[in-house]
Amino acid sequence: MVIELQVALEEWPPGPKYLFDSVGERAFFESFYAHPLIPIESITESVREKRMDFLKKCITHNGSPEFTHNLRFHIYDLANDWMLNADEIKSKEVITLFQKGLDSEARDILKVMENMELLPYELFDVAVARIRKWFDTNEKEDLMMRSLRMSFMNDRMMKCIRESKMEVVLVSPDDINQLMRQVRICLNRVQSNDQAVKINHLAVDFEKLIMMIQKSCF
Repeated sequence: MVIELQVALEEWPPGPKYLFDSVGERAFFESFYAHPLIPIESITESVREKRMDFLKKCITHNGSPEFTHNLRFHIYDLANDWMLNADEIKSKEVITLFQKGLDSEARDILKVMENMELLPYELFDVAVARIRKWFDTNEKEDLMMRSLRMSFMNDRMMKCIRESKMEVVLVSPDDINQLMRQVRICLNRVQSNDQAVKINHLAVDFEKLIMMIQKSCF
């Protein structure tokens, strides 16, 4: 499955051996007769991280022409075989799909996630990037849009927009607003802390801004 993913998605660490420790290398890449049977359940943390990074890179191809359902099954089968946190891979998949504007597919995955941890904050980054993309695309030719931006954004919102670097596709204000609402829904599923409260307040402020954008567009 590893080699099939590497070939199909062109994700090439330095060969399949890269994803195994010395014991795994002997077990899988040396002649069966050259060594005794060795238990391979226990691996080092560095190998575990390499495996997780590899599967995360593979899952970012979701939404691309070369990505198939079969390859997706391989990714999660490997995560299970390697005893990795599947929700961590799903988080990466969700972010990738929202970046590509595949919101429906992303929400389908959100429904089956158990542990979200940092996901709400990453979703917020995507939502802010969508707003930045919208302004970058529209305000150059629309003085009303520029005025709207200056009138309804506070310093904290401005800072978020300035610091946003994530690449996203252009989507409608309605899709932006739905994602911002999704951020607040996800925040309700994680432990409350100062950061969660801050992001929730910002999300509410951005929702108000997006509503004004929607009104100006119709």
